[in-house]
Amino acid sequence: GLHAASARFAAAPALRLGRSRALSTAPVDDEMEDDIDVDGVAYGFMASQALFAGLELGIFDAIAAAGGSVDLPSLQRSSGVTAPRLQTLLTALVASKALRRSRDGAYDLSPNAARFLVSSSRHFYGDYLKLQIGRQFYHRMGALTDVMKTGEAPSYASWFSDPEVAATYTRAQHNGSVATAKALLKRMAGSVSLDGASKMLDVGGGSGAFSYVFTGEMQPRCSREAAEMQ
Repeated sequence: GLHAASARFAAAPALRLGRSRALSTAPVDDEMEDDIDVDGVAYGFMASQALFAGLELGIFDAIAAAGGSVDLPSLQRSSGVTAPRLQTLLTALVASKALRRSRDGAYDLSPNAARFLVSSSRHFYGDYLKLQIGRQFYHRMGALTDVMKTGEAPSYASWFSDPEVAATYTRAQHNGSVATAKALLKRMAGSVSLDGASKMLDVGGGSGAFSYVFTGEMQPRCSREAAEMQ
């Protein structure tokens, strides 16, 4: 059942770390490091869904708002999930290293969770993960085998004919693109300059996230325009 599957997922990191190598499908020596970790791939969907649920329930924001060290009853109140099943979700998030649990049962954020999964962080891209990957893309991947066999798949045109779906996609994509643009800008620091530029055309720019970040942080006086491709 669900609890047994969650327990299996929670145990998987320990297996991959080598404490029970005989039961793990992870590579067993250095020569096999480029081999597939069958359990890691097969059970990966549990970690993904735990992450999405944590975002949907506001778990990461609640811990950040409290300054860390939040106990289970507090998270039950903030999330509105008072049933014991919240403990199972938190255990999965600890197993995937998104959360850390102290000996007295309090939960803290991992550094990457605090950086990327808390909505008040300037590096946040949780809306992209939650709205686009979690709500829009994830369940569609369940049809992959049928798509491979038949070649029939929904088109973006038919998908985005629903204004609400299109708006959610754009909001999510903007959040993810802003985070990507900031990371790219950091890597380009010192090697690329927009000095002297007065206009920027963002081709295939969607919401204009990249031009928004580039002109905002590199050349504030530069005007920008996003041209979406048809």
